[in-house]
Amino acid sequence: MVASWGTGKTIRVTMADGRKLRGKIQTIGTEDFTLVSKSQSEPVKIAFADVQPVEGGGTTTGTWLSILGSIVGGVIVLGVLWGRATSG
Repeated sequence: MVASWGTGKTIRVTMADGRKLRGKIQTIGTEDFTLVSKSQSEPVKIAFADVQPVEGGGTTTGTWLSILGSIVGGVIVLGVLWGRATSG
């Protein structure tokens, strides 16, 4: 699965020992891949045999909140403009 995503993809990895890592795929080998995380100072080499199924990073909560805020803001602006157009 990791190889099909390619380098640069943000993923979440649950290790066989229960640790969870999140970062971008830096390199992909035949038996392992390298993950670059904001919380780690150095890239981490991870063997495919040491991980549980890998999930794509998906959309973060912050991104969803930004989208929602933009929609609400747009609706408010449209309401104000519509109110001004119909009141005069």
